[in-house]
Amino acid sequence: MSILAASLLLALQPTYAAGSPITVGVEIEVAQGEDERVLNVVLPESFEDNSDRKFPVVILLDGGRQQWLLDAASAFARSARRRHAQEVILVGIDTTGRRRFDLTPPMRAKLEVDPEHEGGGGAPEFRAWLAGKAIPLIENQFRGNGQVFLIGHSLGGLFALETLGDHVLTVSGVAAISPALWWDEDAPLHRLVATLPTSDDLPPIFVAVADEDPDLMRSVITLKDSLSGHDLLCFEDRAQQNHGTIVPSVLLQIGPCLWPVPPAPPNEAE
Repeated sequence: MSILAASLLLALQPTYAAGSPITVGVEIEVAQGEDERVLNVVLPESFEDNSDRKFPVVILLDGGRQQWLLDAASAFARSARRRHAQEVILVGIDTTGRRRFDLTPPMRAKLEVDPEHEGGGGAPEFRAWLAGKAIPLIENQFRGNGQVFLIGHSLGGLFALETLGDHVLTVSGVAAISPALWWDEDAPLHRLVATLPTSDDLPPIFVAVADEDPDLMRSVITLKDSLSGHDLLCFEDRAQQNHGTIVPSVLLQIGPCLWPVPPAPPNEAE
């Protein structure tokens, strides 16, 4: 390339004025044993308006910056602006490199571990860390109101549903998106179907399913049918989506189901 051509090329390059970075939230590192876990915290738009106001906390599994964090932050803020749901403190937990271990229950001892299940079984440890360290930190530092909601996709959906039957972490509602109830030859599904319908204090549950393989579809429909008597069940059939695209398509529906805007108090003059 000639010097003239190179000079013309440089002259045609666009120039940009210096600007301010777009800030979505804050990143916090929290110890889990010998490791450091990343929490991505997105605060509600009115957080600075009233220092006494407290907000529900939403835990988003697979909530890293390259996972579902930005999709969820946008959807939940939009729901709040439209008065379809409350404002929330969104906490995205980056699961990169740890998904299978953190999000799955221990295997039954009699079942031989195959490659599909290898590396799992750490859900009790992860759940205890959430309850004992991560959530208390968020509640205290960012004015949580005591309500905690849990959202998960696939293995994260399995983790969210199994949390309902676990006394280590108490949640105010869960969202399970195409949950991997097939894990361990449907063992989690059998446990949930046997225990959830008879629970006296079952919170709101949001379940969505995409166009999935027959085993996953069967397991989700079985769970749905077992919860048919639960008034606070929201179910979304997204047959036009696949396992990789369903999450953004249902985020706007989760808030109105799990943390809707409370009804206005009656007018005292009436």
